[in-house]
Amino acid sequence: SSSAFFVVKNSHNSNKGSNIFGKNLYDMKEYKFYDVEDYEKSNTGDIIYYKPNVGDLIGFDYRILHTASNVKDDGTPTDENLQKEKKVIWPTYGKRNFFTESIYQYVKFIRKDFGILKYQDNETYGLLKKSNHLPDTYENLSKDHIEWCQKNLMYAAELDDLIYENSESQKLIEYRKKLIDIYSQDPKYSLQLEKQQKYIVN
Repeated sequence: SSSAFFVVKNSHNSNKGSNIFGKNLYDMKEYKFYDVEDYEKSNTGDIIYYKPNVGDLIGFDYRILHTASNVKDDGTPTDENLQKEKKVIWPTYGKRNFFTESIYQYVKFIRKDFGILKYQDNETYGLLKKSNHLPDTYENLSKDHIEWCQKNLMYAAELDDLIYENSESQKLIEYRKKLIDIYSQDPKYSLQLEKQQKYIVN
């Protein structure tokens, strides 16, 4: 694989990761990187990485600071590699409770850069609803859950202004155009560029 999965050790139960959030992983030369096999040698705040093989399943606490990055052969980040086409499924699940619903609200309504859409396939939607696998707040923005996210999760502050904007909102379209301008400047981000362009077209 030309990419790896990274987490900040113990950032799910402390504020130790707050000084890292928002930084470009490629510029973090001062931080220590450890292969997951050397996890016990690392300390809180160090960065753990894992280079997956095709078919691998990675499970982690969603609250932990995490990202993916292009990497060198030794697993450390590099901005010299072009992205390669990849297929990744990110299932997010938990007990049916307030906190799991809050994470769903975060992914669906706060992370507008993800562009999560409702199920377009009626058959799939029907099967999930019948088997009780849809969130209780599916397609329904919940102020209580959003406020919990704002108090407990780290994300870019500019996304707060987009929470209550629908997909046709001019403010959201301008945000996507800004991402397109950023991604257009470097061929490494061609996949992200195509994704944002697709949302503009749709």
